[in-house]
Amino acid sequence: ESDRAIADYDRALKLRPNDVDGYIARAVEWTVKGEYKRAIADYEHAVRLVPDLLSGYFGRGRARFYAGDFMSAASDFYRSHQLAPSLYTAIWLFLARKRADIPGEQNLANDAGTSGPGEWPAPVVALYLGKSQPDAVIRSATHPDATRQRDLRCEASFYVGHWHVLRGALDA
Repeated sequence: ESDRAIADYDRALKLRPNDVDGYIARAVEWTVKGEYKRAIADYEHAVRLVPDLLSGYFGRGRARFYAGDFMSAASDFYRSHQLAPSLYTAIWLFLARKRADIPGEQNLANDAGTSGPGEWPAPVVALYLGKSQPDAVIRSATHPDATRQRDLRCEASFYVGHWHVLRGALDA
């Protein structure tokens, strides 16, 4: 229902043109549709309204990453990590840097901080640092709640897929 959602956000933003949440939500829908330029424009508008907006930088970083602009994505993920350090911001920063041909393992190790070895998505960090294997990441994506486990398995597959891409194993 992305098209309907975008139409609703268009109407809402006409009524409240400085509604940051409206720009972020519409940007998410543009990203889902693969309309990365439009998503980036909405994220940029949101960041102009709120300069330290984590969701603006992180979302714009993902849109830029998906559009293939890895250097700009790395800049956004770096800012995201400055605003709210987490394993997710560290992982995305690592992926963008690597895709931009910038070495990133040492930075990932530093950025990952003191997170425990079992805390999700720590197994992904271990994989990217060469301390684990893809099957271990998939096995670690467990949770007693079936919906959360499905989501973790999806994430694990996504990150393992990127691990293969970084190694040039596109068929894997």
